[in-house]
Amino acid sequence: MLVSVDVYRPAARQQLRIVAESIGAQLYEGKLDPAAQHGTDDVLRLAKEAKREAASFGCDILIVDTAGRNQIDAALMDEMAALKKLLNPARSSSSPTP
Repeated sequence: MLVSVDVYRPAARQQLRIVAESIGAQLYEGKLDPAAQHGTDDVLRLAKEAKREAASFGCDILIVDTAGRNQIDAALMDEMAALKKLLNPARSSSSPTP
């Protein structure tokens, strides 16, 4: 299952929808108010909902597409740390392969 938690760039969520459709993958979209300003709380909520949804469908892999990161952007790096803590991934592209 795929999920985009990039709440900062709406086109990112649309692009992932197109990719999911083209490869026949399940996609968790969740709900976002288009008129609201989004942040870390929305990122974590979408990730938590997607993890629950993946488990309910028997998916053992959840690919989480996040906003781009820059090491000097402390807020985004803190968001990534919170996301990793919430999801407790077995593997992550932002950490070395075991």
